[in-house]
Amino acid sequence: MYDVITLDGYCASGKSTLAKEFSKYNDLYTLSTGDAHRINVYNILNLKIDYTNAVELKRYLEEIDLEYTIISNRVVCILNGITIDDIDRNSIITILPCITSIPIVCEKFTSYFRGIIADKTIVVDGHGVGSGIFPCAKLKFFCTASLSVRTQRRNAQNPKIDIAQTNKYIMDRDKSDKERKINPLVITNDMKIINTEADSINICIDKMNDYYKKLLSN
Repeated sequence: MYDVITLDGYCASGKSTLAKEFSKYNDLYTLSTGDAHRINVYNILNLKIDYTNAVELKRYLEEIDLEYTIISNRVVCILNGITIDDIDRNSIITILPCITSIPIVCEKFTSYFRGIIADKTIVVDGHGVGSGIFPCAKLKFFCTASLSVRTQRRNAQNPKIDIAQTNKYIMDRDKSDKERKINPLVITNDMKIINTEADSINICIDKMNDYYKKLLSN
């Protein structure tokens, strides 16, 4: 059995939802790289780390304690004792891409993620996971949906934010994810495209399962 199955996709493309459902259906571990990055950004802001100062950021990254635990097949990332359930995601949404795109941050967490999957068959979702973090994964998916649909999805999660502001955030996030120097978000030739706008969750999972069954039969 293969070690890593990756789900890439733009912001609000449905990759995290599909990763959870696909892993549940196939009784596999699941890891959200976005959770770890969100915790890190929250911690940087909470500690008032100047992330624009290379020396200060490097020292911070060297000193943080990165661990994980597993709850019901879900890999829960832990940074200095903090998990994703301890933070307010909306409080870090605008600054998130500014920090996650910094090369030394990408390198630190790439190493962390690779250490987690060392002895597991695991479904990993995020930005640049199949192209950069786990380029040798045997099964890679890329989730797509139009900008308008993704804007509606994200706005439904936080309707207090003006939809025009949400739309701009997603466009800026897409640009940042595609242009970052390490682990950029790209569609590689070996990725299977899953259109979460055209197909329901159940149909998307059925298509993913078909690819997975073919992989296991080879």
